[in-house]
Amino acid sequence: MHTVLLFDLLLRNTHVPCDLVAGYADFCLICVFKELIGSSLAYDGGSLSPWKLVDNLSYFSSGFRKYQQEDAHEFLQCFLNRLESRCNDIVQQVFGGRLVSKLRCYNCGHCSNTYEPLIDVILEIKDADSLHSVLESFTRVEKLDDPEIKYTCERCKVDKHVSFPLELDLLPYIENIQSYNEEMKYDLYAVIVHAGSTSSSGHYYSFICAEPNEWYKFDDSTIVLHCNCIMWTLSAYFIFHFQIIMLPVSESNASAIDTSSSAPRPTGAINSSDFHELTKIADNELKKTVQMSTLGSPSAINSSKENNTSQDIGVTESVRKMHKSYSS
Repeated sequence: MHTVLLFDLLLRNTHVPCDLVAGYADFCLICVFKELIGSSLAYDGGSLSPWKLVDNLSYFSSGFRKYQQEDAHEFLQCFLNRLESRCNDIVQQVFGGRLVSKLRCYNCGHCSNTYEPLIDVILEIKDADSLHSVLESFTRVEKLDDPEIKYTCERCKVDKHVSFPLELDLLPYIENIQSYNEEMKYDLYAVIVHAGSTSSSGHYYSFICAEPNEWYKFDDSTIVLHCNCIMWTLSAYFIFHFQIIMLPVSESNASAIDTSSSAPRPTGAINSSDFHELTKIADNELKKTVQMSTLGSPSAINSSKENNTSQDIGVTESVRKMHKSYSS
């Protein structure tokens, strides 16, 4: 009532018609507050009772009850929130501020700011004896070394090597493993690597498995053949796996499938045009193999053709591999 700017803005505010809320057909917060201000300005020596506010305490919060002791700060926050929702920007003009939190990385010195709107500041007074000391404590620089609130810099890169297998078994990590009777094995088929000292700059390149024990490094327009031993040295950013599903195959059908490939195998560095030609040859060999096969449903064969362009079907005397992608 004694915040001059607040009641000055309210008296000059024209809200027609009244902004009523469902369940409170006879209660308009702005009208009631303006009425209280007018009554206080026309003071005649008697007491002033805000009975309309008291009768509608649940308007501000469902937990408020008449004749029950409530927290003054909680009521003030609820009152101002309601007032702001009914009358845009008045509360922000009078009480509004902005809290700036600044974080600086000890490793790279990068600073980041977080801005939070506020209408009050809650201060800890347990170890203080004056408002100045409380404000000094509130704005003091702190080192965040608590693991529970550890700050992760958006620019710093975690440059650490973590080993990963060529075949990943997820069965030990699933729920209700005792009742699970299927295999959960996945083969690694692609790795993306980031080169650079920070997470916001650098260069990406990848390794793709085209054949067992044959990995190709894709670095812009350069493609180089590697063996799978290169995997043990990589610091991966993304790794991709496909699921191995074992399907039974009869011996007669298995013997009818030619799993060998006559496509030439490049050695050393090759350019992108050579690789496209190699992929085309491998794709033709795969189509020929699938056409010769009578195994599985058409949908299973089509899935194999679409998802495994550069992969051998890999049929043995009793099993065949089908693939489903998985990345981590």
